[in-house]
Amino acid sequence: MKKTTHHLAEEVPCRRFRVEMTIGIDLGDVWSHYCTLNEDGRVADRGRFRTTPKAIEKWFTDVLHARVAMEAGLSPH
Repeated sequence: MKKTTHHLAEEVPCRRFRVEMTIGIDLGDVWSHYCTLNEDGRVADRGRFRTTPKAIEKWFTDVLHARVAMEAGLSPH
C-alpha cells in the first residue's frame, strides 16, 4: 500500500491577505545575512547583522507583517 505524502505547505493554513514583505535569513555563527523582497517579489534590501540576541531584537523591532524564511545549517567544521 502506497503511503500518502503530506507537504508542510498543505498543513499550514493559508491567510487571505497579501504579504507586504518577505525576509530570507541565512543564520550564521557570527554574522547572519538577509534579503528582503517587496510585495512584487523584487529585492528591496540586502545586508547582514550580528547573530546576537540584542542585534536580532534591534533588527526585527520595526518589522510589522512579514513572511520570514530562515536557513540554519550545520557548520562543516
